Amino acid sequence: MVDTETQRTGQQTGAAIEIDGLTKRFGEHVAVDNLTFSVPIGSVFGFLGPNGSGKTTTIGMVLGLIPPSSGTARILGNDVRTDLPDVLERVGAMVERPAFYPYLSGRMNLQIFARQIGRDDQERVSELLDLTGMSERADAKFGGYSTGMKQRIGIAAALLDDPDVIILDEPTSGLDPAGQREVRALVRRLADAGHTVFLSSHILGEIQDVCTHIAIINRGKLVAAGRMDEILEASNELVIDIDRPEDAGSLLSSVDTVEDVHLENGRVVIEVPLEHAAEINARLVQSGFAVSQLRHRERDLEDRFLELTDQHTRSELENG
Repeated sequence: MVDTETQRTGQQTGAAIEIDGLTKRFGEHVAVDNLTFSVPIGSVFGFLGPNGSGKTTTIGMVLGLIPPSSGTARILGNDVRTDLPDVLERVGAMVERPAFYPYLSGRMNLQIFARQIGRDDQERVSELLDLTGMSERADAKFGGYSTGMKQRIGIAAALLDDPDVIILDEPTSGLDPAGQREVRALVRRLADAGHTVFLSSHILGEIQDVCTHIAIINRGKLVAAGRMDEILEASNELVIDIDRPEDAGSLLSSVDTVEDVHLENGRVVIEVPLEHAAEINARLVQSGFAVSQLRHRERDLEDRFLELTDQHTRSELENG
């Protein structure tokens, strides 16, 4: 193996995945169109887009499963096209539905997979079964598992070789809310241990909850990429918890920099350039109001996603 735990946790700068001009054409159809973005080492990176936007094709190119029409993908500095063996040594992935032998148990499937990658380690298999919540059903046949159980075994397989970069495509598909919560907690633990996690999901709340960075594509094109807080970007709205909210609203409506004032659930909400927040707070205090909280209102990822991809309803996202 190329990595060690010390190397992984000690190096948290630079790019784990670099995508540069990546393009894939199927005849006249351009499935992925000149994508360029990078995934920082140590990040939990969310990859979003409506169905048919090119997410799975992009992941396939990043893993060397689909040859690009043009452009490059590099993982930890290795070009996927020319250095694929080095790439695969440092990457674990679960793409779409995990495929295993249906007539063998989950444990046996993982043991076979471990031998195939040169890591015949039953203790590691048991550790991962416990980590993914599959210990109790480990010796049942894979074919009898629910979709969620199969997803858990797929995640365990992706982690067998303790990879630096982990790519998970819809890892909570088929899981109940408790199972989804467990997978989110697992992703956080992996990131805390120094792994880079690249996560594709349709569950926007899940992405907002666990991801530090995101990229959003639509019709094969990149529409946004960067830190989660930058993509969401604070709106120009300030939410103010204050005594006598109606009187405070009347006062603020006369301030030149304030563009809109309204009351919302007993709070004053104003639209004002964010650089004037301290000035607004000072004016209220000087006027005798008791301000208990003044905060920027951040956008919700679902709203931001729909705005950037020109979608209008959640059903469009889910049914594409």
